[in-house]
Amino acid sequence: MPPTNTNSTTNATGEPSASQTAAAIQAMTGVSVPAATPVQVTPATQTQTSPVAATEPVSPVIQPVVPVITAPVVQTDTPTTATVAPSTLGQTIATQNLSAEEMRKAAMMAMEGEEGRRKRELEEKREKEAEMRSKLEFQKMQLFTKLQEVTKQKEYLELEWIKYNNQKTPLEAQVQPLLSEEKVTEDEERKMEQDEAVAESTPGTPIAKIQELEAKRWATQQKRHGIEEQKWAFQKQTESFRTSMDSLSEEYRKILAEEDNVKKQINDTDLAIRNLGTGHV
Repeated sequence: MPPTNTNSTTNATGEPSASQTAAAIQAMTGVSVPAATPVQVTPATQTQTSPVAATEPVSPVIQPVVPVITAPVVQTDTPTTATVAPSTLGQTIATQNLSAEEMRKAAMMAMEGEEGRRKRELEEKREKEAEMRSKLEFQKMQLFTKLQEVTKQKEYLELEWIKYNNQKTPLEAQVQPLLSEEKVTEDEERKMEQDEAVAESTPGTPIAKIQELEAKRWATQQKRHGIEEQKWAFQKQTESFRTSMDSLSEEYRKILAEEDNVKKQINDTDLAIRNLGTGHV
């Protein structure tokens, strides 16, 4: 068989020649490829399925080597991102032992820009105000609860004071007549002492008369002692109730001061709530 002409239109196998391949590449890419392109000849592998004698030699398969084409660099208007040295904030993120949340927040602050920072700070301010309002409302609720407790304590002390006073008043009423009777008895006893002294100093006064005056004086003294014992018993009970009432009064005044303090805290909390968002908190 005559040798294959590599510059012909097609080779013996019907595949495009190297010149056709180069022309096609130039048409698609605009890149000129040398016409005398070396080709690589690869011997065809013969697969024998049966022992049949070949009548003529097998033509080698010629495969053109496709040249590697480097596409031209196209200049565009897109700016190339330059490598920026890490900022101070970036160095802080890299060098400090921060948590994931802290690193995320630091990165956000580094990238957000002026407008983003303004919006974030405004949102953070609103969140802080909302959180502060919630805390103040809760504090106000607790203060009202405390005020109710103080009111109940006042009512208890008031009722206790009334109870003791109701018990003390009748005793004081019973003591008054005893005091009057005691004074009358003391006056009688004093007169008897004078009469007895006159009788004893008068010559010729019978002994019986002196003894009679002395017996009356002793009886008056016994009567006065009985009145005093009754008076002291009533006064002792009255004093006990009065001591309890004084203790209640002292405790009541402390609770009044606490009530004033709680009311002041409520007013201050209301003022703080009203001032939220005004810059006066």
